[in-house]
Amino acid sequence: PHEFALGSLSVGEHRLTICVDNGFLLPYRPDGHGITDATAATWNGLVGRVELCALPAVYINKVAVYPDYDTRTVTVKGIINKVSAGNEKITLTVNDIKKEYLIKKTKSEFSVDVEYPRTAEAWDEFTPVLHTISIKLEGISQGTGFVDSREIKFGFRKLETYDGRFYVNGRQAYFRGTHFGGEFPLTGHPATGVKEWKRIFNVCKEWGLNFMRFHSYCPPEAAFEAADELGIYLQVECGMWNCFREDNDMLLVLKEETKRILSSFGNHPSFVMLSPSNEPAGGWFGQLMEWVKFVRAYDTRRLYTMQSGWPFPCASEDITDNDYLYYHRSAKGPHRGGTIRGREGWYGNDYRASLDGVKQPVICHELGQWCSYPDFDIKDKFTGYLKPGNYKVFEARAEKQGLLDKNKELAEASGKFQAQMYKEDLEANFRTPKIYGFELLDLHDYLGQGTALVGVLDAFWEEKGYITAEEFRRSCAETVILIRMPKFVYTDNETFEASLEMAHFAKEPLKGCTLKWEVHEREKGLFKKGEFVLGQINNGKNIPVGDLSFDFAGMPTPGAY
Repeated sequence: PHEFALGSLSVGEHRLTICVDNGFLLPYRPDGHGITDATAATWNGLVGRVELCALPAVYINKVAVYPDYDTRTVTVKGIINKVSAGNEKITLTVNDIKKEYLIKKTKSEFSVDVEYPRTAEAWDEFTPVLHTISIKLEGISQGTGFVDSREIKFGFRKLETYDGRFYVNGRQAYFRGTHFGGEFPLTGHPATGVKEWKRIFNVCKEWGLNFMRFHSYCPPEAAFEAADELGIYLQVECGMWNCFREDNDMLLVLKEETKRILSSFGNHPSFVMLSPSNEPAGGWFGQLMEWVKFVRAYDTRRLYTMQSGWPFPCASEDITDNDYLYYHRSAKGPHRGGTIRGREGWYGNDYRASLDGVKQPVICHELGQWCSYPDFDIKDKFTGYLKPGNYKVFEARAEKQGLLDKNKELAEASGKFQAQMYKEDLEANFRTPKIYGFELLDLHDYLGQGTALVGVLDAFWEEKGYITAEEFRRSCAETVILIRMPKFVYTDNETFEASLEMAHFAKEPLKGCTLKWEVHEREKGLFKKGEFVLGQINNGKNIPVGDLSFDFAGMPTPGAY
């Protein structure tokens, strides 16, 4: 938000003029999502509330709350501003705690500790319980009474990383997320109402996700409010997709933007991670290392990483200070080393070789990027700001090639193939030690940078028809059963050998489980079956279940199983 204090105005009529300058006043990268038309929209005006507010002579300015999960206490820190000339005696009430202050300066700070019952519920993805701090300021200025108040919603939550893992409130966590570039086809700007953000986050939850990463921008207040209520973890980025060098001012700009973001949205429990930049350029390593040290000292309420996506110019074991790593590739050197994304982890394999030496937990950057052929009927959904010119171009090409009558078949076939690609990527991610999160590019189609039809959902967060949320959650959920099998095609004189394991990141352990397995021929029915009796399954990954081994004697061939 852009907020400006106008001071005391004289009685009478005044004209207030707002000028929006869209020029590149600083050397931003021109396709950063917060400033560009690369998202197929235009970030060139005022969005949300535009309002003029009258405040009392003494008023509450910024308030930050620091909940302590272990003690269930909250430190409330704030700033009181005044525009009057004299000293003002005020009463500040924080919940049921009253304090008297004599405000002498135009800006004064206060700090109050509030105790909650030790049984006060915590906030996380499973129980997104919010509490409210009420703040009231009262006093008399020049014979006239004044009152100002604020209500701050917060959650008790504890974020930790140790032993290369994420922990939320002492429970091992896995961040299953999607990229979001902020594109809204009907309006051309991010939603500023909670209702639309709740719709999007509920879709994410339905498809097994608990996390969203905002590519090189910070969303509006409504996104945080919706995520708070639904239990969605958010990673924000500071409006940067930039070149950081000693001879430009981008590090200074970054620090100021960081402080504004944390001041505006830092109380939200859903705001769990902050990254300065998507895929930075230039001599970014030293500059962004300085930023990490600065921000960790400035605000201890969330986790920080140096950047999202690029390989580090040093070995993984030499990366320090970051709470977690956002890996596009491994950190064996500039643009070298094994890849996290790719087929090396498929067919029961994993990417552990590319994470040698990693100490912090890793989130996989922009997982997937598998495109599918569009169903041109989607053109009818573009009833607002954005016009489906890209789809019209693709449709004209298909018609020229004599393929337009096969549009439905092509969309269905390529979609099912895309879904198989995502299944392979997701399961490889869950099998890989040291990876404790991923961010898809994307759960839904991304219309920017040309067109990237990478979603199993369309650009409106709606199903395309070739995979359901239930099917997708078999490979993307709190609990995923995994198999390590070297191939998908066998001859009838081979022995089938595979091992089963689990990834489990739920609210509670699984107790007294039995895992049953069956092998079916697609048309002829059951061929083999068995079961594994398991003990308690606690949160974690690479949890061994058991080995499968059987020959194909008596199996009807050829067949699909």
